[in-house]
Amino acid sequence: MAVHLNEAFFAAYAQKNVAAIREVMAEDITWFIPGHHPLSGTKKSIPEVPEFFDQLARANFKARPLVI
Repeated sequence: MAVHLNEAFFAAYAQKNVAAIREVMAEDITWFIPGHHPLSGTKKSIPEVPEFFDQLARANFKARPLVI
């Protein structure tokens, strides 16, 4: 089921579909990004998590799943 939720999140994010994002994320989500850089830290709430991915995109970051 987790793979399905990940795929649903990234599909919704790609479409900027906030309603669909809300369907797969808990309202009180906490997303932690380790490290000592401007994007590290804890993101809380549905608006903060997609904004984090927007910041990654602006930084030209490319990611691919290795293990889920």
